[in-house]
Amino acid sequence: DIEELKSVAANKNTSRSTKQWMNVFNSWCSSRHLDINIETMAPEELDKVLGKFYAEVKKKDGDDYEPESLKIMQSSIERYLKEKGYPVSIVRSREFHNSQEILNAKAISLRQQGRGKRPNKSQPLTPDEESALWEKGQLGDFNGKVLTNVNFKNLTEQFGLRGRQEHYDAYVEDLVVRQREDGSE
Repeated sequence: DIEELKSVAANKNTSRSTKQWMNVFNSWCSSRHLDINIETMAPEELDKVLGKFYAEVKKKDGDDYEPESLKIMQSSIERYLKEKGYPVSIVRSREFHNSQEILNAKAISLRQQGRGKRPNKSQPLTPDEESALWEKGQLGDFNGKVLTNVNFKNLTEQFGLRGRQEHYDAYVEDLVVRQREDGSE
């Protein structure tokens, strides 16, 4: 019952990420003909393996991962080891200082090559684009759907909410109405 309760509480995306990154690690091990069990390795030996993994890991197409992905990868391996009862943290323990340095150096190197600049990040609407949305009826107050679009746009711009989940999690109680010195709210 306890294990079932713990599994229900686990975030599905976190579990998926952990599984994905462990598959990447296991594929890397297979390609190097390493038959290892990281759950039982001594910290000194695991530090060497992880250092080599961090330095060499690439996508299937041979391209490097984004610098932010490297930290996610490390956290996923940490989570996996923690679930298996590994006694030492690969993120915080001194025994993993070498692999930490290699991971940080690789992330710095990738950033210097221009990686991690988030080329796919969304761009704000220009005034002309916003006007076009109003003119085409995508924004307005004449039905529920377009009013929802306006609210989504306003919350995103004014409160810095990102994505669907932050909008969903927002409550009126999260906001505080304050008065300026001139008495306006």
